[in-house]
Amino acid sequence: YPAGANRDTIEQTLQSLGYQLVCTDDMREAQERMRFVRFACIVYQADMHGKLESSPFHANMSAMAMEHRRHIFYILSGDQLHTLYDLEALALSANLTINSKDISRLHIVLRKAFQAHEELFGPLLEELGIHSKN
Repeated sequence: YPAGANRDTIEQTLQSLGYQLVCTDDMREAQERMRFVRFACIVYQADMHGKLESSPFHANMSAMAMEHRRHIFYILSGDQLHTLYDLEALALSANLTINSKDISRLHIVLRKAFQAHEELFGPLLEELGIHSKN
């Protein structure tokens, strides 16, 4: 996410939730870091590198092997996106979409989104964890 007021809000919100942050404006740097570090949450501005459909970063996230991807809460933000619209997020291979104008309420949005994600995927992830140990 590019530097500015929205990024500051995102940083403060995620830090208050206990996340350790790595911020970058450079798509290649982000992809390189992802090769060596397992991230729990990624926030990507959908129009940061042109159209989302042509973004190499988004394409990489969408094509990521499920064994890695299911552990990442992928958030897309943008002026054209709709906050908490699950079908839009699903269609874009994300866990959450949020309109840029709602970033100031990110803490509320994340609380709802994390709860819904846990209700939907918690039992599945728990079951996958059990079976991967065997």
